[in-house]
Amino acid sequence: MPDYGKSRLYIMRILFVTHYFPPETGAPAARMYGLAMNLSRLGHDVTVVTGYPNYPNGRVFKPYRVRPWSLERMDDLKVVRTYMYVSASARTAPRLANQLSFVVSSSLVSILNSQRYDMAFVSSPPLFLGLSGCAIALFKRCPFVFDVRDIWPEIATLIGELKSDSLANRVAQRLERFLYRKASVITVVTEQKVNKLVEKGVPREKIHVIRNGVDEEFINAPVDTRLRTMMGLDGAFVVLYAGLIGRFQGVDVLLWAASTLEKQTPDVQFLIIGEGVAKSELMRMAATLNLSNVRFLPGLPKEEVRSYLAMADAAVIPLKNGQLTDSVPSKLYEYMGVGCPVILCASGESCDVLLEAKAGLIVPPGDSQALASAILEMKQREDFREACRRNGRAHVASRYLRRTIAKELEDVLLLAVRQANSRGRCR
Repeated sequence: MPDYGKSRLYIMRILFVTHYFPPETGAPAARMYGLAMNLSRLGHDVTVVTGYPNYPNGRVFKPYRVRPWSLERMDDLKVVRTYMYVSASARTAPRLANQLSFVVSSSLVSILNSQRYDMAFVSSPPLFLGLSGCAIALFKRCPFVFDVRDIWPEIATLIGELKSDSLANRVAQRLERFLYRKASVITVVTEQKVNKLVEKGVPREKIHVIRNGVDEEFINAPVDTRLRTMMGLDGAFVVLYAGLIGRFQGVDVLLWAASTLEKQTPDVQFLIIGEGVAKSELMRMAATLNLSNVRFLPGLPKEEVRSYLAMADAAVIPLKNGQLTDSVPSKLYEYMGVGCPVILCASGESCDVLLEAKAGLIVPPGDSQALASAILEMKQREDFREACRRNGRAHVASRYLRRTIAKELEDVLLLAVRQANSRGRCR
């Protein structure tokens, strides 16, 4: 484990409030764990308030069981797990119950303990969790830092989850504006999100970019070199997707590309690793298309995914549509960081990142024919693949390691503390 030393700056007492946290996998959990852990390594006192792990399948992980609250140590972090309603249903009412129950319990467990905090760092979505940040800031007299990974409800309307003219959307927009006003500082993951928040009336000086990234432990994790042989994939060109299989991801484009390539190049094999609400539908689709070149694997711990990325000849990152231009999937940094060539099905800022890194190919989102062509190009150009591996690793090492990003966040949080102290808002 790298020794980053202790920060010589003010030692902060930081409260993280997050709906997602390990042992859950996925981008939100990885971001919050990586930032919290690296801030702790810089010498700060970090407490995490989260729920009992159940994402994405809506079933509490073993050996956890839902209780009013519990305390555990995860490396150097104090992790408080508190009650939330857990359901496997994708219906609106159970999902709201899940989110709102955690808002209440996280607020209570944070406010009623005797611990003092210099700030509450609260991550969204879910948007409602910002209410917990407001309550903690009020009762603990500390700044509320709002970490906006995705701008909600805008993203929900883009993917068709909410109608733009619905009452729910109008209520969510009013809540969104309220939370932006109440937050002392807002952090976002991309530059385009800055522009969107400014258009919504948020002062530019209030917003800071804290990008997603990757942990060195993941990049340098040992790999199982026998995996390809064990899976009977010697001689195959392996195309991988590893991550959430949900509404935003558009993983179905891989199946259509697999259907195009199945008879043309049977040595191209697709591996889809992960869980999510869309997985069963995709498995039925693969069976209907009678695809012999696609395998579905269950969700795996990140350290095991590392071996699959080492085995893969290319990894695909699809986005659902071309309107998600302000999103940069965190798996892009992970894939590049371990040296896996990327085929990105997207538009916008994620394309800028990949082009700057020179670590892969870009195709329009949802275009299965273009994806099939890109896979064939990647397969035929071995020298290009090797260049992508080198370039990706070097680019991530220079710009997107979480220990570097956590240092940037430390500066932002220290600024928030100084501003609060100057206004007499902290204890």
